[in-house]
Amino acid sequence: MDIIKRNGWLSTNPDSVDGLPSLHLNLITGGKPLFDTTNVDDDNNDNTHDDDNTDENSSTSSSLSSSSFEQTISSLISLLNPYLYDLLLPTVRELCDSSTVEISDVFIRNYGRNVIPDEGQQQQQQQQMEDNTSNTNEIVGDEHDDGDDNDDNDENVLNNSRFGLSPHYDVFTSATCVIALDSTASTGKNGLYTIHHRPNPDSNESNKSNNSKSNSNPNTIFASSHAALKQFFPLEKGDGVVHSFDVLHGVDVD
Repeated sequence: MDIIKRNGWLSTNPDSVDGLPSLHLNLITGGKPLFDTTNVDDDNNDNTHDDDNTDENSSTSSSLSSSSFEQTISSLISLLNPYLYDLLLPTVRELCDSSTVEISDVFIRNYGRNVIPDEGQQQQQQQQMEDNTSNTNEIVGDEHDDGDDNDDNDENVLNNSRFGLSPHYDVFTSATCVIALDSTASTGKNGLYTIHHRPNPDSNESNKSNNSKSNSNPNTIFASSHAALKQFFPLEKGDGVVHSFDVLHGVDVD
């Protein structure tokens, strides 16, 4: 994830829920991976069994950080495939009591401060790399820049950051699985939440007896995004939540 953020590969297109930069990256769309992963495992095996080239073996652990966008995403999808199709999919089918459920879309999203550079910063980073003067762990606008640049770059970082997602329904899916990639939500005060539902106040018996003109369905649900009604899921790294399309939910990260 750090490699993806550092290279600015997360989308900044407006999100369909709130119109803010989405900061997500689709790995699988419509059941099809972004790139073909057929040869990824073979390439990895070739590198693993090549004992004649010591330099190549020593650089295998860091090859991902210097690989192309396609190579990085293909490797990531190849890594996830067994967990998605051998573990997650059978579990969701059982929970949904349906043998026809299929994986449609898989994406990763970043919450909190982001290191995505804007276009000008990307060009600057590229020039630094060409001049062999940049540090791979350095974020443009860190403490090595002067004060004015720090302020500008901090603003750019915040403009490209996402700290939540408004309450919404996943109306285009029958079920959604959310998996935590870190332990930010482990305290139960951050991350994925659902909204505590209350009966519609217009559906009580007194309104009915008084011939209320309200057209509210007595079976409908009244919900609010008030902070007191947010129920967070305490998720450790690797934990997941599966919910149906009719669950009102959102994300809030301090």
